[in-house]
Parts: sequence; C-alpha cells; structure tokens
Amino acid sequence: MARSLIFVLLVLIPTGASGAQYALGVDSLPQEGVPQGTVEKRTWDASRIYPGTTHEYWVYVSAQYTDAEPACVMVFQDGGDFVNIKGLMRVPTVFDNLIHKGEMPVTIGIFINPGKKEQAYDQRDIQYLPLDDTYARFLLEEILPEVGKDYKLVDEAAGRAIVGMSDGGLAPSPSPGNAPMHSAKSSATSGATRVFEVDRNIPISFEKPAATQNPSVCFSRMERMTSTSPKATGRSPIYKWSLR
Repeated sequence: MARSLIFVLLVLIPTGASGAQYALGVDSLPQEGVPQGTVEKRTWDASRIYPGTTHEYWVYVSAQYTDAEPACVMVFQDGGDFVNIKGLMRVPTVFDNLIHKGEMPVTIGIFINPGKKEQAYDQRDIQYLPLDDTYARFLLEEILPEVGKDYKLVDEAAGRAIVGMSDGGLAPSPSPGNAPMHSAKSSATSGATRVFEVDRNIPISFEKPAATQNPSVCFSRMERMTSTSPKATGRSPIYKWSLR
C-alpha cells in the first residue's frame, strides 16, 4: 500500500518543455470498462481551529470502496483545481484508472479549498503560509474525522498523503513534520519556497535527480519531500528539496 501511492503524482502534474502544449496521458482520460468513482461536494462551517470560516470541499470515493476494510486517503489543497475532471489535473479520472489497474490502492480523495470569511480564498495565506501545526491539526482533528463518519479511513500515516501547489505546496511541508500521524507522504508542485528562503530566512537545499532516476517518485517520506522549481530550465522539472 505504501509503495503504490508513490507513483500517483506523475500523471497528475502536467510537465513539458517551455512553450510546449501538454498532452493528456491515457490515465487522465476516461477509459472504456473502468468504473467511475463518485464525487460529492460538501461544506464545512463548524471549524473550531479556524472559527468563522467556511470551507468548500469534495470527497472522491473509488468504485471499489467497501467498508470491509479502511481506504487510503489523499488530501489536496486548493482542491477545486484538482477535482475538476475537465481541468489540468483531473484527479478523479486518474484515480479511477490507476485503482482499476491495481497501480494504487483503494483511496478516498479529499479536495479542500482554503477557508473564506468574506470572500473566496481570503483565508488562503493565513492557512497555508505559517510554519506551524495549525493547518495540520485542522485536517487531522476536523476534516478527516468528518469524512470518517461516512467512510472507513486508514489510521496509519503510511496510507495517507497530502498534496498542494504554489503556496498550497507549503501546506504539505509542515503537516507531516508537525503531525506525523497525519501523513507520511507529501507532494509540493511549484511550491512557494521563497517563503522559506526570503520571507522566513530559512535556506532550502535543491537536489536535481540523476538522469537515471525515475522522476515519477513524487511522493516520498516526509524528510524527502519534492517540489518543482520555477528557477529551473524548462517547465516543472522535478526537484527534491528539504530544509537544512
């Protein structure tokens, strides 16, 4: 189960040479004979950790899910971008295909947008940028238990993953470290590492993988999170990064 979650993000993150138009792979497109999971939109407005906020979120349930055993869970920040089956990521379709082929375990996807008080996304910086455990506790103590009322989710960190882009890519950074039982795997796409290096004066170490290394390894242990660097040549090469 732990290993099979490692390769998912390859088909979720559009990459390619600068200026080239990305062509969707087969796993991002509906395939004949592949059962489709369900997606339900929900609202969370009872937060104790972020009082006065409203969060829109979506729950994906794979067609193969039963309550006979707990499912893995993957949480996406800026979830509306990931859950859109006509957008760039098309995660529900990717999950359908990979689960059907046995290349990833049965998984519940949670796609959550930043909270709002007066207008959409007005709490995004407040939730994604601080380097503390507040957002991790929000997921661990409020969102996962809420979804867990309806679906049986794994308790082990090895079966949980957290994903984000840009500033949302910072949320995976402190979450595993500050709440280890929340998730053991993280992925940050074009993570806003300037917040570490410039705003917080925390240096980042970038390591370009060897040419022989499979760039699909986007999920990794929390001490070896991944990011794509806008400073690199071309569009969205995979870089491993860690605080040092």
